Amino acid sequence: MCERMCFSGCCRVLGLITIFLIALPVSANIQRQHELEKSRGLTLNSLDCEYLLHNHNEFERPPMDGLNGFVTNRVLVTPEALLGAYSRGVFPWGADELGYGRWHRPPLRGVLFFNELSISRSDRKFLRKQFESGELRVTFDQAFEQVIELCSTVPRTRYDPVSDRKVPESTWITDQIKKAYTALHRQGLAHSVEVWRGDRLVGGLYGVFINGVFTGESMFFLEPNATKLAFYALISRLQENGHTFMDTQMAIGLARKWGAKYIPRGEFEMLLAKARHKRLEF
Repeated sequence: MCERMCFSGCCRVLGLITIFLIALPVSANIQRQHELEKSRGLTLNSLDCEYLLHNHNEFERPPMDGLNGFVTNRVLVTPEALLGAYSRGVFPWGADELGYGRWHRPPLRGVLFFNELSISRSDRKFLRKQFESGELRVTFDQAFEQVIELCSTVPRTRYDPVSDRKVPESTWITDQIKKAYTALHRQGLAHSVEVWRGDRLVGGLYGVFINGVFTGESMFFLEPNATKLAFYALISRLQENGHTFMDTQMAIGLARKWGAKYIPRGEFEMLLAKARHKRLEF
């Protein structure tokens, strides 16, 4: 099972609804940017980031809160775009077949404040048992590409109101998204947490760390509760380095179970600004 960090899981489908009705024409400049990225591959380049973010200002568009904060679908999912987007509280809810993201800045943002962390007795018992037994071990940034690949391949479903049942859902972690986030990882801006049983990867999660804020993207498990171990290890590391919160995007699943909640967009963006000045490490 793969969760959007229970982070935003199947809720990405919200970004798809009715966007086709407001799709904007792609400018010639952005088309040229697409060809440029295809010709040179995905690399992080500050000049390209300036080109995308300052010349086009796509991420500065007012969010459409009736569409869960939809901002634009005219920017390719590239390392440059991700860097600028997360700095503004924007993130992609999937991408089309050409690699253009559906970028959102939701009116409510899922956040886990560590002073409000609430882990159940049963979960604490499981964590204590695993740390004492050593049956499972946790690593950081040892298998990023494996983690994102497993998150992209685990089956998922969505609710279909017409048939009143769950139906298969295609992954939002497309090849374009995998390439872009992997490029960020190579630049030290995206991280993974892995859970191993021996040499077998049985759980993990990944996210981005930009301007002093960790944003959870997705998690998976091949053994029950493996993601709990990865999530706890991530929280512990962030706390040890002085962080007081993490961005979960959505307050659902494991994140909600452990205390994540929704806060208004303005409050979240104030947190981003404060974190940018603290310059804490991952």
